[in-house]
Amino acid sequence: MSRNIFLLLFSVIVLSAVDAQPPINLTRRLTDAQRQQMLEAPTSITGESEPRDFLSQLDTWFITFNRRFIIEVQNNGIPTYFCMLVSTTGGYVAYLGPEYTLSPSLATINPNLPDFRMTIISLKGHVLIFSNMSTGSRIKKQLFFGNTYAVPVAALANPERKQMNRQTGQRNYVNNSIVGFPYKNNVTGESPSPIFYVHKSRGFTNAGSFQAEKLLGIMGVGYIKANDGVYLSLGFEEGSAKAKVIAMDNENVMFDGAEFECLDCDFINKARVEIRTGREKLLADRANITGTCAQQELERNQLKMEVLNDHEQLLRDYGRSNAFGGDSVRIVTILDFKDPLIGLKEDLAKLKISLCNAQNSPYRTTSNAAKISCISRQINNTQRAIMDMESINNRYPYNRSMGIAEKAEITFRLSRENGECNY
Repeated sequence: MSRNIFLLLFSVIVLSAVDAQPPINLTRRLTDAQRQQMLEAPTSITGESEPRDFLSQLDTWFITFNRRFIIEVQNNGIPTYFCMLVSTTGGYVAYLGPEYTLSPSLATINPNLPDFRMTIISLKGHVLIFSNMSTGSRIKKQLFFGNTYAVPVAALANPERKQMNRQTGQRNYVNNSIVGFPYKNNVTGESPSPIFYVHKSRGFTNAGSFQAEKLLGIMGVGYIKANDGVYLSLGFEEGSAKAKVIAMDNENVMFDGAEFECLDCDFINKARVEIRTGREKLLADRANITGTCAQQELERNQLKMEVLNDHEQLLRDYGRSNAFGGDSVRIVTILDFKDPLIGLKEDLAKLKISLCNAQNSPYRTTSNAAKISCISRQINNTQRAIMDMESINNRYPYNRSMGIAEKAEITFRLSRENGECNY
């Protein structure tokens, strides 16, 4: 009984906190103290705090922010508005919008709206999308990982590992309360070059150039970790695409996503258990491998262990998206865990064991000779199919599901070839 009362009181407190989120002031000019608070370097990108790992906390969707920004984005002169929420300690940002009319309430999280949608992007490379879907009589609350959903607006600018060179002039932001100094990102082959309007976290921005290392933000706006400190990016321009901060504050905002159904969590949790138990079994089996074909048995055991290790790495990358992680982070889908190439390698290992047993059989019969010949052909066919599938993976390094149809043709061909003899 007391537990139910506690949960009820906690729910009331959380709902009250959500409802009590104040709208952002769009016309306020920041005081010196407020400006310094907003310029304070996030501890998550300076190394003082560890960025949150959402994939290791699948059952904890209570998320907090301590910075709010209203961003105006223009593409070919048409303005839209977003709210960016930032956790400077947890190392993640969220955005709400777009809205086509500027309103102070844009900075308020309201997960009960039928069209609610909030996207979270973390320094760990995770992308989470909380969204409501109307089913007619009720609203279904769902959580997706960004590996299967493209969010192009968030990938508008990524200054990672790029040289920023100081340009002439300056611009005022947030009702003339903070200055942004222009730095051009001169990238070979890119035209026009993107420009960031930034202010250093401590003092004026006087550096002639700096090397950008990571961005805690979206659309070119947010905190840039550089080789000489941290900068707050207030504006971004690249051709007809423009973004600028028009309001900001350090209001604390809470979001409880417990009501949202995580459609990927069951798969991730089940995969973790299978990897752990599979590894334990392989280690136990390895200790008991003996006999004439022990080497082939050990190779099969090692292959299975490598498959589990690959799956573990895929699980770490699951939830990442190419759009946010750069070209070094490919999109990982459930199909990666079912790559037919893995099955072929396991079939090859079993065929080698069968060949070893046949070659070491005490019965030197015509039937046994035919069996050795058949298995040898199957091994050659399987090796050729493996090479063909590896070539497909090399052609699609960032999304292996692109080659599924081609792999299906190879699997069908191999089945026909290996079916010509059967032992």
